[in-house]
Amino acid sequence: MKQFLTFTFIFILFSSCLSQMTAKVQLKEPIEGICDNDNIYSLMDFQEGQIEAEPNLSEGQIEKELNNSIKFLDKYPKYKGKGIVSIFINCKGESLKVTSQVLKKRNTELENELIEYFKLITKWKPGTYYKKTVDSDRTYSFKIKKGLLTLS
Repeated sequence: MKQFLTFTFIFILFSSCLSQMTAKVQLKEPIEGICDNDNIYSLMDFQEGQIEAEPNLSEGQIEKELNNSIKFLDKYPKYKGKGIVSIFINCKGESLKVTSQVLKKRNTELENELIEYFKLITKWKPGTYYKKTVDSDRTYSFKIKKGLLTLS
């Protein structure tokens, strides 16, 4: 009986780990240009049927361009920190809103430079949810150490 209960518990735990996860973004205010403000997805490539929005640049190209264009990195080469940049992309592949947040050591100068850079990436391959193009947000995590920004 003990083995049966253990097996049942492991089976249930394993089954729940394989379940499909869908995350939707709830907005305080609508974003102009979004196709459906009630259905904005946070897509995850590792989930079945979900493909994140992709810019027309590789992650390596973005990282290289960020390191060449962010003046903050030159001004403060010893700065150490991490944060996120979120981009809202509509179902047509247009970036509409960019936000940035530096964690712990908040720095608006750095956040603004990151926002301005990502606003330049205007054309995206829209995200898909079960082969249907959808509005989505794309989030990049970053770390800065010794004057170098790396996406993670």
